[in-house]
Amino acid sequence: MKITRFSFLSALALLAITALPQTSQAQISFANWTSNTTGTLGGVNFTMTGLTVSFIGSTYDLSGSEYSAAPGSTMQESLDYQGDSSWTVTFDSPVNDLNVYSIFWRTNGYTLDKSFAIASGMSNTTTLGNTITTNDGFTNGIIRIPGSTSSLTVSVPGGNSFQALNFSLGSASSAAPEPGTLALLALGGGLVIIKRRRC
Repeated sequence: MKITRFSFLSALALLAITALPQTSQAQISFANWTSNTTGTLGGVNFTMTGLTVSFIGSTYDLSGSEYSAAPGSTMQESLDYQGDSSWTVTFDSPVNDLNVYSIFWRTNGYTLDKSFAIASGMSNTTTLGNTITTNDGFTNGIIRIPGSTSSLTVSVPGGNSFQALNFSLGSASSAAPEPGTLALLALGGGLVIIKRRRC
């Protein structure tokens, strides 16, 4: 009878643990465009300047592997703009770990005024200092500005092809167990120890 109780409690704890999600999904907050020069990001207002020609309303697939670090939807509204625009985005208050989405970027060099990391994608590019150069055709991907950011300027030498961009905060899911999972693991381990001592 002792073996039966031990087996039943162990199976119950194991079932409860496996029934819970094992990952914690980080929320990714995309820009909400209110015009071709303004929007909000994570509840923070932003303004864009320096755009020669720009418009909103187009949607792009930001769910593929090039955007795997912080994927969006298959129809994510984004900002189209002319490639000769050296633009600045300014936030009303600082945001953390800003993601900048390059969508069909093809100008011969993008110089950022902040340090950055390539989070995903951006194939066919070369990075030297704070400048990203497209080597052939166009490139898609995510450029992450680590830490706190109040503004970002991206300068280009010229170009008249249209391309697009977007912003987000957050990243893809982590593999950290949820608190409920950790609590059940501890409970299951405790039951096993107690039952072994009684047997």
